[in-house]
Amino acid sequence: MQRCARAESVYHDSTWRPIVSRRFKGERAMSAFHLEKTATLINRYGASLTNQFLKLLHELERIQRRRAGEQVKPPSVSQVDINSA
Repeated sequence: MQRCARAESVYHDSTWRPIVSRRFKGERAMSAFHLEKTATLINRYGASLTNQFLKLLHELERIQRRRAGEQVKPPSVSQVDINSA
């Protein structure tokens, strides 16, 4: 969960810092293109966080079942690259 929080922080920083810094430098209101791009980024960010959270919950449940004595499959791990998110 700590790794997920750190990855979220890096992703959030790299995504929003450029937008916020431009806004405070005196740019006018966002154009429709920029507004749509920002909304798309927000949706991707929310979906990414939701998926990470669900994966963590699933792993927690798997570990709890294993501790209770059940035979459970080992976790499946997929390749993740924070820069391509």
